Amino acid sequence: MGWSVTSLVVAGFGACLVAVGVLITWVTAASFDSERDRAEDALSALAESEAPEFGTLSESAVPLLGDLAANPALRSLRPGACDRALAPLASVRDAARLVVVGLDGRTVCSLSGDPDETVPAATYLKAMADGVTVNDNEVFVDPATGHPAIAVAAPVPGRSGPVGAVVVVIFTDVPDLALPPGVDEATAVVAIDPDTGLVAGSTSGAPYVAGDIVPWKEPPAVGPDGVERIWRVVVEPTTGWTILAGVDVNVATSAARDQRRTLLGFGAGIVALVIALALGLHRRLAWPIRRLGASIAASRSGGVVRPAPESGPAEVVEVARAFNDLVDSHEDLVQRLRHYARHDPLTDLLNRRGASDELDRLLGDHEAAPLVVLFIDLDRFKLVNDSHGHVVGDRLLVELAHRIVAAVPDTWIVSRFGGDEFVILCPQTPEPRPGVEALSEVLRGTIRIDGLELRVGGSIGIARARCGMTGDDLIREADTAMYCAKDAGRGGWAEFDDKLQAMALERLRIEADLRHAVRRGELVLHYQPLVDLATGCAAGVEALLRWQHPSRGLLSPAAFLSVAEDTDLIFEIGSWVAGEAARRTAEWRAAGTPRRVSINVSAAELLRTDVVATVARAVSDAGAEPGDLVIEVTESAVLTDIESTVAQLEALRALGIGVALDDFGTGFSSLSHLRQLPADEIKIDRTFVAELGHNPVCDAIVASVITLAHAIGLKVVGEGVETDQQRAHLTRLGCDRGQGYLLGRPVPHEDAPPLRAVG
Repeated sequence: MGWSVTSLVVAGFGACLVAVGVLITWVTAASFDSERDRAEDALSALAESEAPEFGTLSESAVPLLGDLAANPALRSLRPGACDRALAPLASVRDAARLVVVGLDGRTVCSLSGDPDETVPAATYLKAMADGVTVNDNEVFVDPATGHPAIAVAAPVPGRSGPVGAVVVVIFTDVPDLALPPGVDEATAVVAIDPDTGLVAGSTSGAPYVAGDIVPWKEPPAVGPDGVERIWRVVVEPTTGWTILAGVDVNVATSAARDQRRTLLGFGAGIVALVIALALGLHRRLAWPIRRLGASIAASRSGGVVRPAPESGPAEVVEVARAFNDLVDSHEDLVQRLRHYARHDPLTDLLNRRGASDELDRLLGDHEAAPLVVLFIDLDRFKLVNDSHGHVVGDRLLVELAHRIVAAVPDTWIVSRFGGDEFVILCPQTPEPRPGVEALSEVLRGTIRIDGLELRVGGSIGIARARCGMTGDDLIREADTAMYCAKDAGRGGWAEFDDKLQAMALERLRIEADLRHAVRRGELVLHYQPLVDLATGCAAGVEALLRWQHPSRGLLSPAAFLSVAEDTDLIFEIGSWVAGEAARRTAEWRAAGTPRRVSINVSAAELLRTDVVATVARAVSDAGAEPGDLVIEVTESAVLTDIESTVAQLEALRALGIGVALDDFGTGFSSLSHLRQLPADEIKIDRTFVAELGHNPVCDAIVASVITLAHAIGLKVVGEGVETDQQRAHLTRLGCDRGQGYLLGRPVPHEDAPPLRAVG
C-alpha cells in the first residue's frame, strides 16, 4: 500500500512541528537548569553563612553560666541570695529562662521569680553528677513558654562536691531569624534538630515555623503551604543541626519562564500556520474518508456488525481496517460488560446481583448444605472516607477485599454487597466459627496506605439456611445478627436466633425514641467526682450522659449510645452535652462554687465534625470559662486518625480547654504517640485498676504509666476505684486523682460535690 497525498503532507508538517517542539523544549530545559544551578549555589552559600549563628547559640552561654555557678552567693542555696545573684541578668528574660536547682531537683530561685519553675532534669542531673558544665544541643519545646529551646547546666560547687546547678533554657527562636540584606523575600531559612525533628528557628514566611516537628530527614519539594521550593542543606558541626535554605522555584526560575513564554508564542504561531494548512487539506481529502467510515459503521444486517472490505485508496483502507479492528474487539467488550454486570468494578468481587444469583443457586443445590451466610459491615470506614477522601477509602476496600479472600476457604464465595458491606456465602459449612475468627482477625488488622495507619474493624452477622428460606430471608437474618454484634461493642460477631430478632426490633424502637429525646428535654447529665488522692478533695467532676426515658426510666449510655453512633444522632447529642456542661459550669461559677467538668467526645465527632467550633460555641453561648471544661477522648478514637485528632486537640487547648486521654491502656498506642498528644492528663482504664495488688504485671504497667506521664508533665487519673485497697495502692504509686464508686457515684447536678473533701 502506497502513501496517500494527505499522509505525505501531514508527515511533513508533523516533522516540522516535532523539530520546533524539540528545539523549544531543549532551549527551555537548558535555561531552567542554568537558573536552578545559580539558585542552588546561592542557597548553599546562604545556609553556610547562617549556620554559625546557631553553632554559637549555646557556646556563648557557657562562660556566663560558669561564672554564675562559681558565685559564692549561690553555694548556700538561700532564695534571697540566689535572687540577688540573678538580678543583673534580668535583660535576658525574653530570650531564655534561668533557674537554680538544689541536689533534690527543687527550684531554689529563678529569673522569673516563680518558685515552681522547672527545667529539664536530665541536663542538670548530668552536670551535678559529672561536676562539669553540660551543653545539651537537643532541641525541645519548653513546656513553660512553648518556645523551642536547648538547655545548658553548670554545677554549683560546694565543699564536698556540687550542691546544686544553674540551668539556662535558651530559646532558639529568639530573636527572629532574619535574611541578610539583598536576599529575596521568597527565600526561607530553617534550622532543624535532626534527632528530635523540632524546628529550632526559621525566617518569616518559611513553611516550617519554630516549634514544628518535621517527620522527614530531607525536605520535600512541596511544603505544607503548597509552595514548591529548591532546598539546599548544610550541617552545623557544633550542634549537628540541619540548616536549610530554600527559595520558591517560581522565583528562582522567573527569567527562564519569561524566555519560555516567548518561545511558546513563537511555537504557537507555527502551530497556527500548520493547522490552517491542515484544515485546507482536510476539506479537500479527509471528508470523503469520514463519509466512508460513517457508512461502514452504520451498515448492519440482522443486528450483526459486518466487516468492511479493505480495498480502494489508502485512506479508505485505513478506515476499513480501523472498523474491522472494532469488530474484532466487540466480543471482548461484550464479555467484559457481562462480567461487570455481576462483579464489583473496584474489588472485582461479586456484587449484590452476582451474590444474590449465587445464593439462589446454592439454596437450590442440596450438595451445598449446610449453607451459612456471613454479613460483614465495617465499623469505621465512613470515618476514614470522610477524613481522608474516597481515593484512600477505595484503596482500603481493595486491600481489605484481598485479605478477606486470602483468609477464608477456597469454597467460600466473597462478595462486596455495597459500600462498606461484604457478604460471604459458605456452602458445606457445618461450623463457620473458625473462619469467622480468622475474618475478625483480618478486620482488626492495620492497613497502611500512603503512610497512614488505618484500622476500621468490622462486625459480622451469621445466619444458617433452613428449609423454605429464600435468599432475601437469609441475607436479612445475617444483617440483623450483624447489627446485634455491633450493638454488643463492635468488632465482634453474632449468630442469628429469635432473641436477636427481638433485639433488632428493640433497636428500631430505641432509634425512633432517641430521635426526639433532645427536643423533648429527656437527656440529662449526672456528675461523678474526680478526687485528689493526696488531699481527698474533689478536683473536678465528669459529666455522664443519661436518658430519662418517659416509659423505661433512667437509661445509661450502654442502652442507646451505639444506636446514636450508627444513625449520626451522636452529633446532635454531642452538641447538646457540650452546651449543657458549659451552661452548668457557668452557673456553678456564678454561684461561687466553681467545678471543672469533663465531657466525653466520640471518635465520630472527632473525625466528622468540627469539635473545636462546637465546644467554643457552647462556651461562648453559656458565658462559661474555657478552663472549667475538659474534653475526654478515648485512646482508640485518637489512633483512628492521629494527625487530624492532634490538630483538633491542640486547637482546644489553645482556647484554654483541658484535654484528657480516656481508657488509657486499652488501645494500641505507643509511647511515641503519647508524646505527640496534646493532653493534660491520662485516665488509666478500670481494667488495670481492678487488678492492682493481685496481678504484678498490672502493678508494673500502672506504675510505669504514672512515672511516664509525670515525666512529660501529665496528670494521672485512676478509673474504677471501688475498694480502699485500690485507692491506697494508687496513692502509693503517686497517682494524682481517682474516680469510682468508692469515691462518689454519679449524681444529678444539684448533688454534685463542690471542691471539698469527699472521702
